[in-house]
Amino acid sequence: MEKEELLKQGRNPIHLICPQCGSAARYDIADRVYHCALCGSDTSPGEQLDKSRQWQKLRQKKLKEDVKLSSTLLYSCPGCGAKVIVREGEALGTCSFCGGSLVRREYMGNDAFPESVIPFRISLEDAREKLKKWNRTKASLKVKRALSKHIDDLEAYYLPYQFVRGPIECSISRDMSERTYHCGSYVDEIVVNASRQLNNEVLDAAEPFDFEECRDFNFGYVADHKVKMQDIDDQELLRRSKEEVTKDCRKPIEKAMHSTGISIYADNGELERLPLLLPMYVIRKPGLDVAVNGQSGKIAVSLNETVDVNRFWFVEPLMTMLILGLIALFWSKDLELGLLTMAVVGCIVFTAFGQDRSSHPMLKVYTSDRSGKGEKQIRPVFREQTEKGTVNAEISFFPLSRIIFYTIGIILFNAMSALLAIFFQWCRDLPISDLHLLYAGLWLVISVPMTFIFWIAFLRRDIFDCPVVKQILPNGKRRRIRDEKGEANIRSFIDFFRKFEIEEFWVGMLLLGLPTLMFVMSVYLIMTG
Repeated sequence: MEKEELLKQGRNPIHLICPQCGSAARYDIADRVYHCALCGSDTSPGEQLDKSRQWQKLRQKKLKEDVKLSSTLLYSCPGCGAKVIVREGEALGTCSFCGGSLVRREYMGNDAFPESVIPFRISLEDAREKLKKWNRTKASLKVKRALSKHIDDLEAYYLPYQFVRGPIECSISRDMSERTYHCGSYVDEIVVNASRQLNNEVLDAAEPFDFEECRDFNFGYVADHKVKMQDIDDQELLRRSKEEVTKDCRKPIEKAMHSTGISIYADNGELERLPLLLPMYVIRKPGLDVAVNGQSGKIAVSLNETVDVNRFWFVEPLMTMLILGLIALFWSKDLELGLLTMAVVGCIVFTAFGQDRSSHPMLKVYTSDRSGKGEKQIRPVFREQTEKGTVNAEISFFPLSRIIFYTIGIILFNAMSALLAIFFQWCRDLPISDLHLLYAGLWLVISVPMTFIFWIAFLRRDIFDCPVVKQILPNGKRRRIRDEKGEANIRSFIDFFRKFEIEEFWVGMLLLGLPTLMFVMSVYLIMTG
Protein backbone atom coordinates (compact mmCIF):
# COMPACT_ATOMS: atom_id res chain seq x y z
CA MET A 1 0.00 0.00 0.00
CA GLU A 2 2.86 2.37 0.82
CA LYS A 3 4.44 1.69 -2.57
CA GLU A 4 1.19 2.44 -4.37
CA GLU A 5 0.83 5.65 -2.36
CA LEU A 6 4.34 6.74 -3.37
CA LEU A 7 3.57 6.18 -7.06
CA LYS A 8 0.24 7.95 -6.70
CA GLN A 9 1.92 10.99 -5.17
CA GLY A 10 4.30 11.00 -8.10
CA ARG A 11 1.57 11.84 -10.63
CA ASN A 12 3.30 15.17 -10.87
CA PRO A 13 6.66 14.27 -9.31
CA ILE A 14 7.71 17.91 -9.15
CA HIS A 15 5.12 18.73 -6.49
CA LEU A 16 6.26 18.78 -2.87
CA ILE A 17 3.68 16.89 -0.85
CA CYS A 18 3.24 16.83 2.93
CA PRO A 19 3.47 13.14 4.02
CA GLN A 20 0.85 13.72 6.75
CA CYS A 21 -2.05 15.39 4.91
CA GLY A 22 -1.06 15.42 1.23
CA SER A 23 -1.12 19.22 0.92
CA ALA A 24 1.61 21.32 -0.64
CA ALA A 25 4.72 21.86 1.51
CA ARG A 26 7.24 24.69 1.37
CA TYR A 27 10.83 24.88 2.57
CA ASP A 28 11.58 27.20 5.49
CA ILE A 29 15.18 28.42 5.15
CA ALA A 30 15.42 29.71 8.72
CA ASP A 31 14.15 26.50 10.37
CA ARG A 32 15.68 24.22 7.69
CA VAL A 33 12.53 22.08 7.30
CA TYR A 34 9.73 21.53 4.79
CA HIS A 35 6.66 23.00 6.45
CA CYS A 36 2.99 22.28 5.73
CA ALA A 37 0.82 25.34 6.31
CA LEU A 38 -2.36 23.21 6.49
CA CYS A 39 -1.53 20.67 9.20
CA GLY A 40 1.58 22.32 10.65
CA SER A 41 3.81 19.25 10.31
CA ASP A 42 7.50 19.53 9.44
CA THR A 43 9.62 17.24 7.29
CA SER A 44 13.41 17.35 7.36
CA PRO A 45 15.34 17.61 4.06
CA GLY A 46 16.78 14.15 4.74
CA GLU A 47 13.30 12.60 5.03
CA GLN A 48 12.17 14.33 1.84
CA LEU A 49 15.29 13.09 0.04
CA ASP A 50 14.70 9.51 1.22
CA LYS A 51 11.08 9.61 0.03
CA SER A 52 12.19 10.96 -3.36
CA ARG A 53 14.73 8.15 -3.74
CA GLN A 54 12.15 5.52 -2.81
CA TRP A 55 9.82 6.90 -5.46
CA GLN A 56 12.62 6.82 -8.06
CA LYS A 57 13.42 3.17 -7.28
CA LEU A 58 9.77 2.17 -7.67
CA ARG A 59 9.50 4.09 -10.95
CA GLN A 60 12.68 2.46 -12.32
CA LYS A 61 11.33 -0.98 -11.43
CA LYS A 62 8.06 -0.25 -13.20
CA LEU A 63 9.84 1.13 -16.28
CA LYS A 64 12.00 -1.99 -16.57
CA GLU A 65 8.80 -4.05 -16.57
CA ASP A 66 7.14 -1.78 -19.14
CA VAL A 67 10.10 -1.85 -21.55
CA LYS A 68 9.54 -5.58 -22.09
CA LEU A 69 6.09 -4.79 -23.48
CA SER A 70 7.24 -1.83 -25.57
CA SER A 71 8.55 -2.05 -29.11
CA THR A 72 11.56 0.21 -29.00
CA LEU A 73 14.95 0.36 -30.66
CA LEU A 74 18.18 1.97 -29.48
CA TYR A 75 20.44 3.75 -31.97
CA SER A 76 23.93 4.62 -30.73
CA CYS A 77 26.60 6.72 -32.43
CA PRO A 78 30.18 5.45 -32.13
CA GLY A 79 31.44 8.92 -33.09
CA CYS A 80 29.90 11.26 -30.49
CA GLY A 81 28.39 8.75 -28.07
CA ALA A 82 24.76 9.84 -28.57
CA LYS A 83 22.08 7.26 -27.74
CA VAL A 84 18.57 7.67 -29.15
CA ILE A 85 15.48 5.53 -28.51
CA VAL A 86 12.77 5.32 -31.18
CA ARG A 87 9.71 3.18 -31.78
CA GLU A 88 10.16 -0.06 -33.68
CA GLY A 89 9.89 0.44 -37.41
CA GLU A 90 11.41 3.93 -37.46
CA ALA A 91 14.78 4.02 -39.21
CA LEU A 92 17.52 6.56 -38.48
CA GLY A 93 20.22 6.96 -41.09
CA THR A 94 22.79 9.32 -39.59
CA CYS A 95 23.41 10.95 -36.23
CA SER A 96 21.60 14.28 -35.87
CA PHE A 97 24.41 15.63 -33.68
CA CYS A 98 27.61 14.74 -35.53
CA GLY A 99 26.52 13.25 -38.88
CA GLY A 100 28.09 9.85 -38.16
CA SER A 101 26.64 6.41 -38.88
CA LEU A 102 24.39 4.85 -36.24
CA VAL A 103 24.41 1.34 -34.78
CA ARG A 104 20.99 -0.21 -34.12
CA ARG A 105 20.02 -2.71 -31.45
CA GLU A 106 16.97 -3.63 -29.46
CA TYR A 107 16.49 -1.54 -26.34
CA MET A 108 16.71 -3.85 -23.33
CA GLY A 109 16.21 -1.26 -20.60
CA ASN A 110 19.74 -1.59 -19.23
CA ASP A 111 20.21 2.18 -19.00
CA ALA A 112 18.52 4.12 -16.21
CA PHE A 113 15.52 5.86 -17.77
CA PRO A 114 14.19 9.27 -16.71
CA GLU A 115 11.09 8.76 -14.59
CA SER A 116 9.33 12.00 -15.61
CA VAL A 117 8.54 13.94 -18.76
CA ILE A 118 7.02 17.23 -19.91
CA PRO A 119 5.08 16.45 -23.12
CA PHE A 120 5.40 18.43 -26.35
CA ARG A 121 2.79 21.18 -26.62
CA ILE A 122 3.60 22.48 -30.13
CA SER A 123 4.02 20.35 -33.25
CA LEU A 124 7.08 20.14 -35.49
CA GLU A 125 5.27 22.08 -38.22
CA ASP A 126 4.38 24.87 -35.77
CA ALA A 127 7.96 24.99 -34.48
CA ARG A 128 9.32 25.36 -38.01
CA GLU A 129 6.82 28.12 -38.78
CA LYS A 130 7.79 29.99 -35.60
CA LEU A 131 11.46 29.65 -36.52
CA LYS A 132 10.86 30.85 -40.09
CA LYS A 133 8.83 33.85 -38.92
CA TRP A 134 11.40 34.85 -36.31
CA ASN A 135 14.26 34.41 -38.78
CA ARG A 136 12.41 36.53 -41.36
CA THR A 137 11.32 39.38 -39.08
CA LYS A 138 13.49 39.52 -35.94
CA ALA A 139 16.81 37.81 -36.59
CA SER A 140 19.98 39.71 -37.53
CA LEU A 141 21.36 39.47 -41.06
CA LYS A 142 24.18 37.19 -39.90
CA VAL A 143 21.71 34.75 -38.29
CA LYS A 144 19.43 34.82 -41.35
CA ARG A 145 22.28 33.76 -43.63
CA ALA A 146 23.30 30.86 -41.35
CA LEU A 147 19.81 29.64 -40.43
CA SER A 148 17.71 29.99 -43.60
CA LYS A 149 18.97 26.85 -45.35
CA HIS A 150 18.73 24.63 -42.25
CA ILE A 151 15.22 25.33 -40.89
CA ASP A 152 13.84 22.15 -42.47
CA ASP A 153 16.49 20.18 -40.55
CA LEU A 154 14.71 20.96 -37.26
CA GLU A 155 14.07 17.70 -35.38
CA ALA A 156 12.02 16.83 -32.29
CA TYR A 157 13.68 15.18 -29.30
CA TYR A 158 12.91 14.46 -25.71
CA LEU A 159 16.22 15.55 -24.20
CA PRO A 160 17.70 14.19 -20.96
CA TYR A 161 17.84 16.59 -18.03
CA GLN A 162 18.18 16.42 -14.29
CA PHE A 163 15.66 18.37 -12.21
CA VAL A 164 17.32 19.82 -9.10
CA ARG A 165 15.78 21.38 -6.01
CA GLY A 166 16.41 21.59 -2.30
CA PRO A 167 18.21 23.48 0.46
CA ILE A 168 21.82 24.61 0.15
CA GLU A 169 24.32 26.10 2.57
CA CYS A 170 26.77 28.55 1.02
CA SER A 171 30.16 29.95 1.97
CA ILE A 172 30.75 33.33 0.37
CA SER A 173 33.83 35.49 -0.11
CA ARG A 174 33.63 39.02 -1.43
CA ASP A 175 36.10 41.26 -3.21
CA MET A 176 37.74 43.89 -0.96
CA SER A 177 36.90 41.81 2.13
CA GLU A 178 38.76 39.20 4.14
CA ARG A 179 35.65 37.83 5.83
CA THR A 180 33.86 34.61 4.87
CA TYR A 181 30.09 34.73 5.06
CA HIS A 182 27.75 31.78 5.49
CA CYS A 183 24.12 31.64 4.43
CA GLY A 184 21.30 29.24 3.71
CA SER A 185 19.17 29.34 0.58
CA TYR A 186 16.84 27.20 -1.51
CA VAL A 187 16.90 26.36 -5.20
CA ASP A 188 13.92 25.11 -7.18
CA GLU A 189 13.04 24.19 -10.76
CA ILE A 190 16.66 23.99 -11.92
CA VAL A 191 17.16 21.71 -14.91
CA VAL A 192 20.61 20.48 -15.89
CA ASN A 193 21.39 19.34 -19.42
CA ALA A 194 22.61 15.71 -19.41
CA SER A 195 23.64 15.61 -23.06
CA ARG A 196 27.24 15.87 -24.25
CA GLN A 197 26.63 16.96 -27.85
CA LEU A 198 24.24 19.90 -27.34
CA ASN A 199 25.34 23.37 -26.30
CA ASN A 200 24.38 24.00 -22.67
CA GLU A 201 24.15 27.81 -23.04
CA VAL A 202 21.78 27.50 -26.01
CA LEU A 203 19.52 25.05 -24.17
CA ASP A 204 19.53 27.33 -21.12
CA ALA A 205 18.46 30.26 -23.30
CA ALA A 206 15.46 28.27 -24.60
CA GLU A 207 14.05 27.87 -21.07
CA PRO A 208 11.85 28.20 -18.98
CA PHE A 209 9.44 25.26 -18.78
CA ASP A 210 6.09 25.00 -17.02
CA PHE A 211 6.60 22.16 -14.56
CA GLU A 212 2.89 21.97 -13.78
CA GLU A 213 2.68 19.86 -16.95
CA CYS A 214 5.25 17.33 -15.71
CA ARG A 215 4.04 13.71 -15.84
CA ASP A 216 5.30 10.22 -15.08
CA PHE A 217 7.08 8.81 -18.14
CA ASN A 218 5.65 5.90 -20.08
CA PHE A 219 6.81 4.41 -23.37
CA GLY A 220 3.81 5.80 -25.21
CA TYR A 221 5.76 9.07 -25.53
CA VAL A 222 8.36 7.24 -27.68
CA ALA A 223 5.69 6.48 -30.28
CA ASP A 224 5.57 10.13 -31.34
CA HIS A 225 9.08 11.50 -30.73
CA LYS A 226 12.67 10.34 -30.43
CA VAL A 227 14.14 10.12 -26.94
CA LYS A 228 17.78 11.01 -26.36
CA MET A 229 19.42 9.23 -23.44
CA GLN A 230 21.94 10.67 -20.97
CA ASP A 231 25.44 10.28 -22.39
CA ILE A 232 27.61 12.05 -19.81
CA ASP A 233 28.90 10.30 -16.71
CA ASP A 234 27.56 11.01 -13.24
CA GLN A 235 30.65 12.99 -12.25
CA GLU A 236 30.21 15.44 -15.15
CA LEU A 237 26.49 15.68 -14.42
CA LEU A 238 27.27 16.52 -10.78
CA ARG A 239 29.73 19.22 -11.91
CA ARG A 240 27.10 20.77 -14.21
CA SER A 241 24.54 20.56 -11.43
CA LYS A 242 26.78 22.43 -8.98
CA GLU A 243 27.44 25.08 -11.63
CA GLU A 244 23.72 25.61 -12.28
CA VAL A 245 22.90 25.69 -8.56
CA THR A 246 25.58 28.33 -7.93
CA LYS A 247 24.32 30.38 -10.89
CA ASP A 248 20.72 30.19 -9.66
CA CYS A 249 21.42 31.40 -6.12
CA ARG A 250 23.98 34.00 -7.21
CA LYS A 251 21.68 36.97 -7.95
CA PRO A 252 19.97 37.23 -4.53
CA ILE A 253 23.33 36.75 -2.80
CA GLU A 254 24.92 39.46 -4.97
CA LYS A 255 22.08 41.77 -3.98
CA ALA A 256 22.59 41.03 -0.29
CA MET A 257 26.37 41.46 -0.59
CA HIS A 258 26.19 44.70 -2.64
CA SER A 259 28.62 43.29 -5.18
CA THR A 260 28.89 41.10 -8.26
CA GLY A 261 32.47 40.28 -7.33
CA ILE A 262 31.73 37.31 -5.09
CA SER A 263 32.79 33.68 -4.95
CA ILE A 264 30.27 31.07 -3.79
CA TYR A 265 30.83 27.53 -2.57
CA ALA A 266 27.51 25.70 -2.23
CA ASP A 267 27.02 22.49 -0.23
CA ASN A 268 24.70 20.36 -2.39
CA GLY A 269 24.39 17.42 0.00
CA GLU A 270 20.59 17.48 0.50
CA LEU A 271 19.46 18.35 -3.01
CA GLU A 272 16.87 16.22 -4.78
CA ARG A 273 17.94 15.13 -8.26
CA LEU A 274 15.19 13.80 -10.52
CA PRO A 275 15.99 12.64 -14.07
CA LEU A 276 13.40 13.85 -16.56
CA LEU A 277 12.85 14.42 -20.27
CA LEU A 278 12.10 17.85 -21.71
CA PRO A 279 10.64 18.59 -25.18
CA MET A 280 12.99 20.39 -27.54
CA TYR A 281 13.37 20.91 -31.27
CA VAL A 282 17.04 21.11 -32.26
CA ILE A 283 19.40 21.76 -35.15
CA ARG A 284 23.05 20.84 -34.74
CA LYS A 285 25.34 21.90 -37.59
CA PRO A 286 28.96 23.13 -37.77
CA GLY A 287 28.91 26.74 -36.57
CA LEU A 288 25.16 26.63 -35.80
CA ASP A 289 23.17 25.49 -32.76
CA VAL A 290 19.40 25.95 -32.60
CA ALA A 291 16.95 25.02 -29.86
CA VAL A 292 13.19 25.63 -29.93
CA ASN A 293 11.31 24.96 -26.71
CA GLY A 294 8.76 22.23 -27.49
CA GLN A 295 6.42 23.54 -24.81
CA SER A 296 6.56 27.34 -25.18
CA GLY A 297 8.09 27.81 -28.65
CA LYS A 298 10.91 30.03 -27.40
CA ILE A 299 13.86 30.13 -29.83
CA ALA A 300 17.58 30.18 -29.05
CA VAL A 301 20.29 30.35 -31.75
CA SER A 302 24.07 30.41 -31.48
CA LEU A 303 26.67 30.90 -34.21
CA ASN A 304 29.41 29.88 -31.75
CA GLU A 305 30.51 33.51 -31.28
CA THR A 306 31.86 34.75 -27.97
CA VAL A 307 31.76 38.23 -26.46
CA ASP A 308 33.84 39.64 -23.60
CA VAL A 309 31.77 40.49 -20.55
CA ASN A 310 32.90 42.79 -17.74
CA ARG A 311 31.22 43.05 -14.38
CA PHE A 312 29.99 46.57 -13.63
CA TRP A 313 32.81 47.37 -11.20
CA PHE A 314 33.42 50.75 -12.87
CA VAL A 315 30.12 52.28 -11.70
CA GLU A 316 31.40 53.19 -8.23
CA PRO A 317 34.66 54.88 -9.32
CA LEU A 318 32.83 56.68 -12.16
CA MET A 319 30.24 58.11 -9.75
CA THR A 320 32.98 59.12 -7.31
CA MET A 321 34.89 60.92 -10.06
CA LEU A 322 31.82 62.80 -11.29
CA ILE A 323 30.58 63.82 -7.83
CA LEU A 324 33.92 65.20 -6.67
CA GLY A 325 34.49 66.94 -9.99
CA LEU A 326 31.12 68.67 -9.66
CA ILE A 327 31.89 69.65 -6.05
CA ALA A 328 35.18 71.20 -7.17
CA LEU A 329 33.39 73.02 -10.00
CA PHE A 330 30.70 74.36 -7.64
CA TRP A 331 33.25 75.46 -5.02
CA SER A 332 35.71 77.15 -7.41
CA LYS A 333 33.33 78.30 -10.18
CA ASP A 334 36.19 77.30 -12.51
CA LEU A 335 35.45 74.82 -15.29
CA GLU A 336 39.12 73.98 -15.85
CA LEU A 337 39.66 73.20 -12.16
CA GLY A 338 36.55 71.01 -12.13
CA LEU A 339 37.73 69.01 -15.15
CA LEU A 340 41.25 68.74 -13.72
CA THR A 341 39.81 67.41 -10.46
CA MET A 342 37.80 64.80 -12.39
CA ALA A 343 40.93 63.72 -14.27
CA VAL A 344 43.09 63.39 -11.13
CA VAL A 345 40.38 61.64 -9.11
CA GLY A 346 39.60 59.35 -12.06
CA CYS A 347 43.23 58.23 -12.31
CA ILE A 348 43.27 57.40 -8.59
CA VAL A 349 39.95 55.59 -8.25
CA PHE A 350 40.02 53.66 -11.53
CA THR A 351 43.55 52.46 -10.76
CA ALA A 352 42.50 51.36 -7.26
CA PHE A 353 39.20 49.74 -8.22
CA GLY A 354 40.50 48.22 -11.46
CA GLN A 355 43.06 45.96 -9.81
CA ASP A 356 42.48 42.24 -10.46
CA ARG A 357 39.53 43.01 -12.72
CA SER A 358 39.28 41.19 -16.04
CA SER A 359 36.70 40.36 -18.66
CA HIS A 360 35.53 36.83 -19.34
CA PRO A 361 34.25 35.36 -22.60
CA MET A 362 30.57 34.40 -22.92
CA LEU A 363 28.78 32.65 -25.74
CA LYS A 364 26.51 34.99 -27.69
CA VAL A 365 23.01 33.53 -27.97
CA TYR A 366 20.17 35.08 -29.99
CA THR A 367 16.66 34.48 -28.58
CA SER A 368 13.10 35.15 -29.68
CA ASP A 369 12.36 36.93 -26.39
CA ARG A 370 14.40 38.12 -23.44
CA SER A 371 12.56 36.29 -20.70
CA GLY A 372 15.00 34.27 -18.64
CA LYS A 373 14.59 31.05 -16.79
CA GLY A 374 12.32 32.73 -14.31
CA GLU A 375 14.45 31.91 -11.29
CA LYS A 376 12.66 32.52 -8.03
CA GLN A 377 14.54 35.23 -6.17
CA ILE A 378 14.66 33.58 -2.75
CA ARG A 379 16.28 35.84 -0.18
CA PRO A 380 19.17 34.07 1.60
CA VAL A 381 19.28 33.76 5.38
CA PHE A 382 22.75 34.34 6.80
CA ARG A 383 24.20 32.18 9.57
CA GLU A 384 26.14 34.04 12.25
CA GLN A 385 28.27 32.45 14.95
CA THR A 386 27.62 33.77 18.49
CA GLU A 387 28.54 32.66 22.00
CA LYS A 388 25.27 30.69 22.12
CA GLY A 389 25.88 28.99 18.80
CA THR A 390 24.85 29.63 15.20
CA VAL A 391 21.84 31.90 14.71
CA ASN A 392 19.86 33.06 11.69
CA ALA A 393 20.67 36.65 10.80
CA GLU A 394 20.39 39.35 8.19
CA ILE A 395 23.28 41.61 7.32
CA SER A 396 23.52 45.13 5.98
CA PHE A 397 26.54 47.19 5.02
CA PHE A 398 25.08 50.66 4.56
CA PRO A 399 22.39 51.33 7.17
CA LEU A 400 21.34 54.95 7.55
CA SER A 401 23.31 55.38 10.80
CA ARG A 402 26.53 54.26 9.10
CA ILE A 403 25.95 56.49 6.07
CA ILE A 404 25.39 59.50 8.35
CA PHE A 405 28.47 58.65 10.44
CA TYR A 406 30.83 58.37 7.47
CA THR A 407 29.36 61.42 5.72
CA ILE A 408 29.82 63.60 8.81
CA GLY A 409 33.29 62.20 9.37
CA ILE A 410 34.42 62.94 5.81
CA ILE A 411 32.98 66.48 5.92
CA LEU A 412 34.63 67.22 9.28
CA PHE A 413 37.98 65.83 8.12
CA ASN A 414 38.05 67.98 4.97
CA ALA A 415 36.73 71.10 6.75
CA MET A 416 39.00 70.60 9.77
CA SER A 417 41.37 73.49 9.06
CA ALA A 418 38.51 75.99 8.61
CA LEU A 419 36.68 74.71 11.68
CA LEU A 420 39.79 74.92 13.86
CA ALA A 421 40.50 78.48 12.67
CA ILE A 422 36.90 79.44 13.44
CA PHE A 423 37.25 77.91 16.93
CA PHE A 424 40.47 79.87 17.63
CA GLN A 425 38.85 83.05 16.34
CA TRP A 426 35.87 82.51 18.63
CA CYS A 427 38.13 81.86 21.64
CA ARG A 428 39.91 85.19 20.97
CA ASP A 429 36.58 87.04 20.69
CA LEU A 430 37.43 88.16 17.16
CA PRO A 431 34.88 88.42 14.32
CA ILE A 432 34.57 85.35 12.11
CA SER A 433 34.28 87.62 9.07
CA ASP A 434 37.97 88.52 9.41
CA LEU A 435 39.02 84.98 8.50
CA HIS A 436 40.36 84.22 5.01
CA LEU A 437 38.48 80.94 4.40
CA LEU A 438 39.75 80.72 0.82
CA TYR A 439 43.01 79.35 2.25
CA ALA A 440 41.09 76.26 3.42
CA GLY A 441 41.79 75.07 -0.12
CA LEU A 442 45.43 74.53 0.90
CA TRP A 443 44.29 71.75 3.26
CA LEU A 444 41.75 70.44 0.75
CA VAL A 445 44.55 69.90 -1.78
CA ILE A 446 45.87 67.10 0.41
CA SER A 447 42.81 66.12 2.49
CA VAL A 448 40.70 65.14 -0.52
CA PRO A 449 43.31 62.69 -1.94
CA MET A 450 43.86 61.36 1.59
CA THR A 451 40.11 60.77 1.91
CA PHE A 452 40.19 58.72 -1.28
CA ILE A 453 43.22 56.73 -0.23
CA PHE A 454 41.86 55.94 3.22
CA TRP A 455 38.42 55.07 1.85
CA ILE A 456 39.71 52.75 -0.85
CA ALA A 457 42.56 51.22 1.16
CA PHE A 458 40.88 50.33 4.43
CA LEU A 459 37.63 52.12 5.34
CA ARG A 460 35.68 50.50 2.52
CA ARG A 461 37.18 47.11 3.33
CA ASP A 462 36.14 47.49 6.96
CA ILE A 463 32.56 48.16 5.95
CA PHE A 464 32.38 44.75 4.27
CA ASP A 465 34.44 43.01 6.96
CA CYS A 466 32.23 44.43 9.73
CA PRO A 467 28.59 44.44 8.57
CA VAL A 468 25.68 45.36 10.78
CA VAL A 469 24.34 41.95 11.87
CA LYS A 470 20.83 41.46 13.26
CA GLN A 471 19.59 38.15 14.61
CA ILE A 472 16.25 36.94 13.24
CA LEU A 473 14.19 36.00 16.28
CA PRO A 474 11.49 33.26 16.20
CA ASN A 475 8.77 35.94 16.32
CA GLY A 476 10.20 37.59 13.19
CA LYS A 477 11.69 40.58 14.98
CA ARG A 478 15.34 41.63 14.63
CA ARG A 479 17.92 42.08 17.37
CA ARG A 480 21.31 43.57 16.68
CA ILE A 481 24.31 41.38 17.46
CA ARG A 482 27.36 43.16 18.87
CA ASP A 483 30.20 43.04 16.36
CA GLU A 484 33.39 41.62 17.78
CA LYS A 485 35.45 43.55 15.21
CA GLY A 486 34.96 46.95 16.77
CA GLU A 487 38.64 47.83 16.46
CA ALA A 488 38.85 46.82 12.81
CA ASN A 489 39.41 50.37 11.60
CA ILE A 490 42.49 50.75 13.81
CA ARG A 491 43.89 47.42 12.66
CA SER A 492 43.25 48.32 9.02
CA PHE A 493 44.99 51.67 9.48
CA ILE A 494 48.09 49.87 10.79
CA ASP A 495 47.86 47.25 8.02
CA PHE A 496 47.64 50.06 5.47
CA PHE A 497 51.07 51.38 6.48
CA ARG A 498 52.50 47.88 6.76
CA LYS A 499 51.35 47.20 3.22
CA PHE A 500 53.75 49.82 1.95
CA GLU A 501 56.52 48.59 4.31
CA ILE A 502 56.95 51.99 5.95
CA GLU A 503 60.16 51.33 7.87
CA GLU A 504 62.34 54.27 6.94
CA PHE A 505 61.93 57.32 9.15
CA TRP A 506 61.94 59.79 6.28
CA VAL A 507 59.14 57.89 4.47
CA GLY A 508 57.00 58.03 7.61
CA MET A 509 57.74 61.73 8.00
CA LEU A 510 56.74 62.34 4.39
CA LEU A 511 53.40 60.54 4.70
CA LEU A 512 52.56 61.91 8.14
CA GLY A 513 54.56 65.15 8.30
CA LEU A 514 53.49 66.61 4.97
CA PRO A 515 49.74 66.52 5.76
CA THR A 516 50.46 67.97 9.21
CA LEU A 517 52.51 70.80 7.69
CA MET A 518 49.80 71.57 5.12
CA PHE A 519 47.15 71.56 7.83
CA VAL A 520 49.08 73.97 10.09
CA MET A 521 49.83 76.29 7.16
CA SER A 522 46.16 76.28 6.11
CA VAL A 523 44.98 77.20 9.64
CA TYR A 524 47.65 79.92 9.94
CA LEU A 525 46.82 81.52 6.58
CA ILE A 526 43.07 81.42 7.25
CA MET A 527 43.63 83.37 10.45
CA THR A 528 46.32 85.81 9.22
CA GLY A 529 45.77 86.05 5.49
